[in-house]
Amino acid sequence: MKMKRALVAMAMTVGAVGVPLATATSAQATQSQCTNYLASKGYVVRDGVRSACSHGTFLGGAHPFCTAKLIELGMTNGTHINEACKRA
Repeated sequence: MKMKRALVAMAMTVGAVGVPLATATSAQATQSQCTNYLASKGYVVRDGVRSACSHGTFLGGAHPFCTAKLIELGMTNGTHINEACKRA
């Protein structure tokens, strides 16, 4: 019985700590930083770009949704895409 309670307590602790960490985004990165960066590079910022920039960076620095959406919109400069998505 004690083992079961200990496992339940551990699972709850992992859930309470793990979920916020897994869903957290950088406090400094924002959608507007992403769109402003792209605008400064000459891109026209419309709804599609704003949508792409709404997908922030995951823990570990990956940003696959933002990158895929910008490529889908026809952007080909990988440096601009990567930098914009890091700012998202």
